[in-house]
Amino acid sequence: MHGRPLVISIIERTRSIALDGYIDLWNRAYANIRFQTSPQRRLFPDYSHLIEIYQGAGRGWELAASWSQFIFGENNVDLYGAAIGKYRGNWYY
Repeated sequence: MHGRPLVISIIERTRSIALDGYIDLWNRAYANIRFQTSPQRRLFPDYSHLIEIYQGAGRGWELAASWSQFIFGENNVDLYGAAIGKYRGNWYY
């Protein structure tokens, strides 16, 4: 790890439970990993997981890529994402 400790939080909202953690990967890069389940499966998926990777680039810029999967019984939904962000002072755009 490059200075950021492993952070794990358990989130419980509206009958859904998540385990969410951030880890350092390499220079100026970190990941968010999340696993979520719902005992009440009418509204939420049975299970879902997420992997996001963030990479610092240039002065204050950050690139990100993500993959999420939502499991509804035997049906899966995959979502892929990409983002560019910019830090300016205390603000993130």
